[in-house]
Amino acid sequence: MIMPVPKRILVVHPNWVGDVLFTFPFLAALRENYPEAEITCWVVPRCVELLQEQPFIDEVLVYDERKTCGIFSTWEFITRLRAKKFDAAFMLHRSMTRLLLCVLAGIPKRIGYANWKQRWLLTDPLWPHPAKKGQQARQEWIQHGKHKVEYFLDLARFAGIKVHRPWYQFHVAERMKGWAGGQLKTMGVEDKPFVVVQPGANWELKRWPAENFAKLLDHFVDERIPVVVTGSKTDESLIAQVVGRGRRGVCAFYGKNGLEELAAIFHRAALVVTNDTGPMHLASAVGTPVVALFGPTQPQLTGPYGKGRVRILRKEVGCNEDPCYNLGCKENVCMRAISVDEVWRACKELVPNLNE
Repeated sequence: MIMPVPKRILVVHPNWVGDVLFTFPFLAALRENYPEAEITCWVVPRCVELLQEQPFIDEVLVYDERKTCGIFSTWEFITRLRAKKFDAAFMLHRSMTRLLLCVLAGIPKRIGYANWKQRWLLTDPLWPHPAKKGQQARQEWIQHGKHKVEYFLDLARFAGIKVHRPWYQFHVAERMKGWAGGQLKTMGVEDKPFVVVQPGANWELKRWPAENFAKLLDHFVDERIPVVVTGSKTDESLIAQVVGRGRRGVCAFYGKNGLEELAAIFHRAALVVTNDTGPMHLASAVGTPVVALFGPTQPQLTGPYGKGRVRILRKEVGCNEDPCYNLGCKENVCMRAISVDEVWRACKELVPNLNE
């Protein structure tokens, strides 16, 4: 496929933090190939911070059709899209509704991965290999082993876009670096190498046990290495279990930090220890070394893809399907199989001079 040089491009993004970061190499390739084009990103509200100060885009368009009810608000959004006069839309989210809105907005080129329902609405459909439905297609994609970053970049290549940088990189604004310095000074770790521990995850199944994180903190405390434990407001009880009481040199920082703030803290850290979650990708994207703990998901498909050095810990535990993605699993055997000593050794090997 050869695409005429566009003046205005709309990129329709997926909904999750990690998935949006996976699109960054795609966006960088767009900017490198079309330096004069106006690039607009359509995202849901929770992902706005990831994109609003990145140098390779011009505008962020916020809309979540699942939370917006009524024909008038929907038509208003279609009118906004029409007013932008986009030449092309890249569908990085395989949403039938979003694709239909692009059709109604009169966007002449609509490029995306095809499935059996959407193929008629795409002007330039790319069929995943093999072109199969549902669970069978997902399992074959898993077996093929292509990372999600490359999945998006293949769509760029399909459109004739040259790709030079196949990794994601998050730009931390100078004002956020200054903010992070002030926060760290308040926590008493401004001028010391420190570790960030991120014990949460959006699935319970992807969480390493809280008691294991607590034991890991003891290792850092014994070595006099400051630790900042991060998370969202919903992680409050989990972080309380991890931090416990009376640990000197351990600070809890949760519930008041957005994605930009979190990225700025990660940027200053010597190491981040984390489950498979969006902040894991954010840490890797700012170039910080990461020890990543994986269980029911496959790092070859959705693991860190930034410039930060990474050590991935994952155990084969004899499940019938690997990875299982089984949200109904009650045992969480794969995460429990990762020992505290293994994680501690990985931290010391990845960053040997942590306590200097």
